[in-house]
Amino acid sequence: TTVVPQHYDLEFVPDLEKFTFSGTASVAVEVVEEVTVVELHSNHIEIDSAVLVAADGTSLTTTVSYDKEQERASLSLDGKAAPGAAVLKMAFRGELNDQMAGFYRSKYTNAAGEDKWMAVTQFEATDARRAFPCWDEPSLKATFSVTLRIPEHFQALSNMPVAEQETKGGVTQVSFQKSVKMSTYLLAFVVGDFDCVSAQTKAGVVVTIHTQKGKKDQGRFALSVATRTLDLFSEYFEIAYPLPKCDMVAISDFAAGAMENWGLVTYRETALLIDEEKSGVSNRMRVAYVVAHELAHQWFGNLVTMQWWSELWLNEGFATWVGTMAVDDLYPDWDVWTGFGSSYFARALDLDGLATSHPIEVDVKKSSEINEIFDTISYAKGASVIRMVHAFIGPDAFRKGLVIYLNRHKYSNATTTDLWAALSESSGKDVAEFMDNWTKKTGYPVLSVEPTGDGQKFAVNQERFLFSGKAADDTTVWWCSVPFVSSTSSEASAVNVKSKRQLIELPAEHVGADWLVGNANQTGFFRVKYAAALQASLGAAIASGKLSSLDRAAIQDDLFALARNGSIRTSEALRIVSSYGKETNDTVLSALAGNLSRVSSAWSNEDNYEQLKAFMCNLFAPMAAEFGWFDRDSDSDLDKVKRTLVVNQAGKYGDQAVVDQAKELFKTGAKVSSDLKYALYKLVVQHGGVDEYEKVLDIYRTADMHSEKLQALRALGATQDEALLLRTMEMGMSNEVRSQDTFYVYAYVAANLKGRAIAWQYLQDHYDAFLTKFSGTGFLLGRIIGDVVSHFSDLGKADEVEKFFATHDAPGAERTIQQALESIRSKAAWLARDATDVKEFLDS
Repeated sequence: TTVVPQHYDLEFVPDLEKFTFSGTASVAVEVVEEVTVVELHSNHIEIDSAVLVAADGTSLTTTVSYDKEQERASLSLDGKAAPGAAVLKMAFRGELNDQMAGFYRSKYTNAAGEDKWMAVTQFEATDARRAFPCWDEPSLKATFSVTLRIPEHFQALSNMPVAEQETKGGVTQVSFQKSVKMSTYLLAFVVGDFDCVSAQTKAGVVVTIHTQKGKKDQGRFALSVATRTLDLFSEYFEIAYPLPKCDMVAISDFAAGAMENWGLVTYRETALLIDEEKSGVSNRMRVAYVVAHELAHQWFGNLVTMQWWSELWLNEGFATWVGTMAVDDLYPDWDVWTGFGSSYFARALDLDGLATSHPIEVDVKKSSEINEIFDTISYAKGASVIRMVHAFIGPDAFRKGLVIYLNRHKYSNATTTDLWAALSESSGKDVAEFMDNWTKKTGYPVLSVEPTGDGQKFAVNQERFLFSGKAADDTTVWWCSVPFVSSTSSEASAVNVKSKRQLIELPAEHVGADWLVGNANQTGFFRVKYAAALQASLGAAIASGKLSSLDRAAIQDDLFALARNGSIRTSEALRIVSSYGKETNDTVLSALAGNLSRVSSAWSNEDNYEQLKAFMCNLFAPMAAEFGWFDRDSDSDLDKVKRTLVVNQAGKYGDQAVVDQAKELFKTGAKVSSDLKYALYKLVVQHGGVDEYEKVLDIYRTADMHSEKLQALRALGATQDEALLLRTMEMGMSNEVRSQDTFYVYAYVAANLKGRAIAWQYLQDHYDAFLTKFSGTGFLLGRIIGDVVSHFSDLGKADEVEKFFATHDAPGAERTIQQALESIRSKAAWLARDATDVKEFLDS
């Protein structure tokens, strides 16, 4: 750019009655070369005046024009601006919108039942330009001074502590300290009426949780997590948290889960608030992780920012991995690294098994393209390859490399190449050579492992894995560091596979082993296909509990994936289910449940679907009978999570005992744990009528905790009454459901076999309304579309979806639609290929 911002002096005057704001900006800039036009970003902002003042006091007035498609404003000067320092002074105004983007309004109901409003910002990725004219790119960092003029009964928060505050004539003017140098997307301010709780870190950083009035005690759990996490990260990265305070705010309307604004982190209520009596273990786990993830960004993303959005993974992949590390440190009994396998690793493999996936480092240009890559690849695959390189160079070299990287690029921007350089420096290994294909190429390989007759040598072939079948034209060769464990040695021995076909020699300690596991503990981002004899031995090892929980999860996941892409028959994957009959790990069972759900969804219109459900019920019903509906004094947190899982799954597949118990518990008003409320509500709605539906709807309307509201809302989608399904979907687009939560309505109706086609028809019939409501909220439109169509498994529906979106724009959802189409068609091929195979398996 020819004009570079150095410092923004901003003043905002929000009006929470008219839902508008006005503002001024005085921006210190450096004019790099002589210009007659100053170009900067502006979206839905009216610039009333703009003057460029040179260092010698000379003023150039401007004429303003807009390019709405490019989200830019052009300020045509009435003369030439010479190179050097200058100040751009602007007055502007805009709307406090209801799109959860830019500077927007959020409504909540207070304890007295009154509707109240707050004004909030959400600037990532490209919406600072919706609040003030600016150079809205991550590499154009500057410092910021913010002033807010607000009604005296409100409070104002921003990234930095308050510098001055004065109240006159019912208006309070709050000026904040000058910020550190940062990107525009990290600027934030909030105006509202809050309660708060505070504490300090060991270094004296003041951490404050801000909530609606009357809810401050629900912030204490997050406060404890936050103070300990900031201490942990300051020690691990060897760089102190750079700001004097860290505010965290619960927002009623929030499109994402949370946002890492430097020093003012904003959250959905469900991602920050915990009621010590009403919240379940799963709620605590989520809040702990989201808080840790956002605080990781204070270093990865805020202190060091990616050069451009194409390297978003440097922010999100790292925050996902480091956030998991922090939760493991704070709550070691939660076994979060096993949970990482199903929460991130397996999800990333699933999406990246599509030809329509994208590389971790992905070329993006438009705002809508940027929003699309806040996805499983940037977060989950990014975190998975970070975990892989951590194993490749070792924890000490990895940590040392991160310290080098952060110190070298703090208050600036960095690229993936910069990260590899720091890790190579700390480890003495060529990390770029090891990692390049993992971040620059789409997809990942499946390694086929075959014995050669020599107990120490195995043939390993690699090819790209795709759910659609073999990718014969893909010549990519990934460097795979493959750790092996066996019945004779639990110490992982890594072997490098760097060619399409390779003969490997295992260390002598594995010779003669009864079983052998490749990619031990899901360290490498690839799948493994074992020769028949090797696979058979693993089934027995799983049943006897000899494998790690991560390996037990990975083996079944790879088998079901290989069935889905035609490498093996589905019966081979289903056959291993019996090995998990005595499984004790909640994450392993959750991973298995996810794969059985995929089979169930694809086969749901088959004549033998009830027979298939019975097969699945036979796995979970005995576990549900053992655990029951009520917590025991001896339960660990993971016991409670497992109870929720097995009761939910047994009910899903029609276990009559669980269904009857749910009806009786609901009828008598028995108190079950928060974790089990969704299962309870869902089963009574699914197996009940209008009366049960109305009662659960009333819970949605009256519950105080938003997490319980969502449990009830999701359960409404399980009704078998078509009129009630339609009513649920109509409610989803009404003011009764917050825009941030609308996707839950359509996701859970579409997940219901009875509602699948109805949800798709509703989306088509009301598409203009969806487009109007969600096209300005980044990823929510894409999420709704994906959730509605993803359960189909026949080619006719794929063609129908494709035809509809050929004539209907879906900004920010184009990639999601292509991925959904590929997924539907691959499921249709799977069903056509293995329908007879599954029937014969069930009959046997």
